[in-house]
Amino acid sequence: MRSNYFEFRTCYEDALWRKPDATGRVQLRFVINEAGQVLKSCVVPPVFADGEAVDCILARVKGIDFGLGDGVTVVYPIVLMPYK
Repeated sequence: MRSNYFEFRTCYEDALWRKPDATGRVQLRFVINEAGQVLKSCVVPPVFADGEAVDCILARVKGIDFGLGDGVTVVYPIVLMPYK
């Protein structure tokens, strides 16, 4: 997940253009199959206020290849806040 932070950050920076003080957290729940592909993903409430950013993050998660392994369900929080 960490290697994909730039992708998630890009989604958040687009949200900052729409609302410069946007901050919050997106808690993702996704299922990874044995082939390492994300089968389905969703956001666990409460949901970050910018729906476009959330949709963007969900799309990026679906594109990650986690490699071969056991199927698993993951709950993963992403904190969104501007750099200081």
